[in-house]
Amino acid sequence: MSSFVAFFSGADKYGRWVPDSEITASAYLGGATVDFSQALFQHPVMTLSSTAFMGSVTIIIPPGMLVEQDGSAIFGGFGDCGGIWSSSQSSGLAGRAPVTLRVVGTAMMGRVNVVVNPRAPPAQLLSPEEVSRILREVPAAPSTTVSDLLSEALQGQSLPQAGGNLPQPDPRQALLQGVLAANAHDPRAAALSAALNGGAAAPTAAPAAPAVGVPAAGASGPVVQGVPVEGSSLKELD
Repeated sequence: MSSFVAFFSGADKYGRWVPDSEITASAYLGGATVDFSQALFQHPVMTLSSTAFMGSVTIIIPPGMLVEQDGSAIFGGFGDCGGIWSSSQSSGLAGRAPVTLRVVGTAMMGRVNVVVNPRAPPAQLLSPEEVSRILREVPAAPSTTVSDLLSEALQGQSLPQAGGNLPQPDPRQALLQGVLAANAHDPRAAALSAALNGGAAAPTAAPAAPAVGVPAAGASGPVVQGVPVEGSSLKELD
């Protein structure tokens, strides 16, 4: 079983790896990110058990992967549910996708989000022999997940010319504030953050980073049958 637990810290998994059929990702006053963008899948169905207590768990998946949810939220959000108390389930036909991820668990004063990385290779189901061959013969490429999501946000957000009026921000881009804060040194991130916040970019001040593991206020992240959704509080690993 693969396990990623953040306790007053961060627990992240990026890059190439081979997920087990059972995965645990939990955050207690911290943040956990599990990135499947470069994962080598050898199980057609995987179950990810997630608990977020005053923290956030972000799950990043490649295109073509089916996501099912069965979770509850107490003063928090789990997929497409949230509030004082809520419970939500969603499912689809697993035969339509080569790989299915079932996300189960609870969010208490925290959030569990799923985001699709549209620039990642589509999910493929591989045999154990093919996985072993790739691990043995193909060098692992560094993770580009955060830069991929940042580029997608920049492409979807039309920034104004100097002296022009800022456009209305896309509500979906609010969930990328965590990415922008983690990459505040990038001038593109500063410009996009200013556009999302509805104000002009400050020439010397970088956007203030949110508290570690705490999702953006008002953010939502539905987990519905593999439909692209957004997450927050991501950071790049070398």
